[in-house]
Amino acid sequence: MQRWRRNDPPRPRPAVQADCRRARQCYEISMYQPGSDLHAAVERAFEVFAAYTRPHRLSASPVRDPDEVLRRLSAAPLRELTGEDIGPYCGWALTTVGNDRDYRHFLPRILELAVTEPFWMGTEPPVLAGKLQMSDWRNWPVAERAAVTGFFHAAFDAAVMQHPDTGHHASRWLCGLVASGEEPDLALRRWLAATAENAALQLASFIDDQAKNWRRSGAVSGSWWDDLPMEPRRRIAQRLMSDDVRRILEAASPALSDGDRFYLVDSALIELQRVV
Repeated sequence: MQRWRRNDPPRPRPAVQADCRRARQCYEISMYQPGSDLHAAVERAFEVFAAYTRPHRLSASPVRDPDEVLRRLSAAPLRELTGEDIGPYCGWALTTVGNDRDYRHFLPRILELAVTEPFWMGTEPPVLAGKLQMSDWRNWPVAERAAVTGFFHAAFDAAVMQHPDTGHHASRWLCGLVASGEEPDLALRRWLAATAENAALQLASFIDDQAKNWRRSGAVSGSWWDDLPMEPRRRIAQRLMSDDVRRILEAASPALSDGDRFYLVDSALIELQRVV
């Protein structure tokens, strides 16, 4: 029986691996179909950051083994690194391993992982945005900033089109956009303009999650939201409580399954009635 060693990366639990497979199946539908904005955004990131070569050595805190980390990161070409190879680094980058130039080399694969295996620490949209802020990404060259912003918006748009039960939530990518320094208004307008049933279900799920928070503070709150400025969080809450959102949910309701209507949309409409 193979034993776990101290410097081995954490092994995903079976349930997490199952979630990962479901996430990959879900996102490959939109990510890899010809003409997908998300696929184009990932490819653009690989193109733009190709100038950053793989590091020959890594700086690290005493709690990490930089040689072992680099060995795993060198196990295959960048595009072929598995989640087990690069996943632990996603969470360690910039805090306990490496610098911003190292991070930029691996960033395209990390972005891809964020929409195919998003259970690794450091691939969650708000945490990914926090890593970018640590690397002072707003002072990167224009093409690099545009590639990152384009990816975040494309990932948000793809998440809007997913059923909430897939585990992919547009609200997390919205949080990531705000955490990266973007204003939420453009993304919210696109969300409310989307006509797919899943876009309405994503809205309902967000409302159900946030209703108790905005009744208390007038802003979206909890988890990563609490680390962000209050003003955009209040704007998001006000938009969610608007008549436009109520009309979107009411219009979507007749075409939904009984379960989606009862557990998501009807519940959200009840919450909206409480803030009238």
